[in-house]
Amino acid sequence: MQSLEVGFERENILLFKLNARQAGHRDPEILSFYSDLEKRFAGIPGVRGAAIANSPLIGDGAWGWPVIPVGKPRPEKAPSGHGSGLADTVTRVLAAGPGFFTTMHIPLVAGREFDSRDRLGTPPVAIVNEAWAKVNLEGRNPVGQHVVSYGLGKKPQEMEIVGLAKNARYDDLTGQFPPVAYLPFEQNQAPVAEMTFFLRTAAIRCGTQARFARSCTRPTLGFR
Repeated sequence: MQSLEVGFERENILLFKLNARQAGHRDPEILSFYSDLEKRFAGIPGVRGAAIANSPLIGDGAWGWPVIPVGKPRPEKAPSGHGSGLADTVTRVLAAGPGFFTTMHIPLVAGREFDSRDRLGTPPVAIVNEAWAKVNLEGRNPVGQHVVSYGLGKKPQEMEIVGLAKNARYDDLTGQFPPVAYLPFEQNQAPVAEMTFFLRTAAIRCGTQARFARSCTRPTLGFR
């Protein structure tokens, strides 16, 4: 397993899932709740970085739907939903927060990471990986290009690509790296009821879980 190329740093990552909706939080407050909690986790002694996404990346399936350049027709019968074993050409979609790429050590080839400007009411943006650029733009630099996201239960949304990321695994550990479109979770363009937190630590030590559990007041945490 250690020899597999996954595209992100696996060492010293503490990962857990949380469903704020089951704990009584509702839209749109759920977005600020997750964002505030991420900041609190980042302040725990020994935590070098904190990130949030709507999937743990490996072992829990993937979200997927068409995300295509403006002007191209929507693919007919394109899969949309959540599951495992999607075709290599199907775009996976991951909703992530600021600092996700830094925390996971996924390099950006061009452009920028998500930050505090990417929230509800601001121009929609996306980051894509190299596999997506190869499938949709013949490998050209996508930064500045506009795409349309056909998200689940939402109207088609045009957004600007602000970053190009190196390939990283999402869902499967085998086969080719899939095309991935990353969306800011605070822009609410993807399901965010259940989120996964990633804490990059100096080392995983006894008591680390207890420290971050105490920083969370209402929700029930599920550890993976």
